Amino acid sequence: MLTFAIKDFRYRRFLAASVCVSLAIAALGPASARTGISTGTPKTMLAQQAASPVQTPSPTPTPLSLQILGTATTGSSIDTMPANQIRCWRVSAGQGFAATTIKVLLASAATGSLKAAVYSDDNGNVGNLLVASNELANAKAGWNALSFPQSLLISSGKKYWLAVWSNAGAMIRCEVTGGQAMRLSATYGAWPSALTNAQGPYSTEASIYAFTADPGNGPKPTPLPPK
Repeated sequence: MLTFAIKDFRYRRFLAASVCVSLAIAALGPASARTGISTGTPKTMLAQQAASPVQTPSPTPTPLSLQILGTATTGSSIDTMPANQIRCWRVSAGQGFAATTIKVLLASAATGSLKAAVYSDDNGNVGNLLVASNELANAKAGWNALSFPQSLLISSGKKYWLAVWSNAGAMIRCEVTGGQAMRLSATYGAWPSALTNAQGPYSTEASIYAFTADPGNGPKPTPLPPK
């Protein structure tokens, strides 16, 4: 009887100790709270991830290359064009595009009116009028832009002539060698349909070029007339 009583007493103490340990663990909370280590993704984090969609980086736009016909560099010399004279320069198209604008570089401001045009090439001579620009009054020193009423389709590898005409004269930036130029005395007015009597050639290369001012959104190109 004494042995049984001792075993029973020890068993009751063991049960009491187990209950105390269980109560202590429950009071401390789950293992993640006691150790600071997360055992899963909290509900708040899941909610934030669901509310914040994955951001896809936008692709870097590819810059449009400037397509030109002519010379866009600043000439070191000056080609002095008198009033009522057409000056034109032969240029080669390195690529095909639709030209909408022509720019000419003046060494000083010009009074009166000035305009530009593009002519075809006729075996090294100035051919037929392809397109003419708007008229510009009192052109400034520096680059002056003149727009075409409709774009002109430039064909890669072909030759063209870029022409300038003024009723008061102009000082155009140029290089004295390396180019091919022609001139024709004519009272300022409507562009001749052809410059058959132009004189030259001369070796000046003017700072003048045609280009696409508004790629993709400009006027529709006008095909060249058949030769």
